[in-house]
Amino acid sequence: MAADLSFGALRIIENFVGGLLNRIVERRSRLIVFYGHIGTLQLAAPPSAPPGSPPARIHTHTVVIGNDGGLPAHNVRVPHQGSLAAANIHVYIDPGVNYSVQTLPGGEEEILFPLLVSKQYVTISYLYFPPTTFHTINLPIRSDEGFAQQVYVLPAAHPPPRWLSVALFALALIGLATVAYGIFELSRWVGIKFG
Repeated sequence: MAADLSFGALRIIENFVGGLLNRIVERRSRLIVFYGHIGTLQLAAPPSAPPGSPPARIHTHTVVIGNDGGLPAHNVRVPHQGSLAAANIHVYIDPGVNYSVQTLPGGEEEILFPLLVSKQYVTISYLYFPPTTFHTINLPIRSDEGFAQQVYVLPAAHPPPRWLSVALFALALIGLATVAYGIFELSRWVGIKFG
């Protein structure tokens, strides 16, 4: 009974460490999306408008798409619920990268980026007029590798120095080994026999 308990505990620790190492070593693309700068601008009526005309309203939002992984993301697709031109939606993409706008069989349009390399970010700015709103434009973003994960804060522009990351990882491993050793000693103190 005691040997089965200790074997089970070791298997749990082994699976945890294996999963952690796999996550660290595995190189893949990781597509993220951040919806930001959602706003409405109110402009004064033009001088040529009749007196008492309501102010003009303009809606805007941005979509930041990034590949936060170690490998390139292929065929990144930014689909829309309809035709951008038909809904009078204006789009600006920064920085200037290779992309195309494709019409889908149902009449929807999508912006296609053939490739986003590791750590590359692209911002799409939208400008449109009422009654169109932010919620009626974008659909889930995806690439050949899978769907983009929505984040609510953009990653820091300046990651910590490499030596600090390595030192923190080493300290985490030392802590994990200390906890495993503590569990081993506690189980011996309780009377569980190994071997």
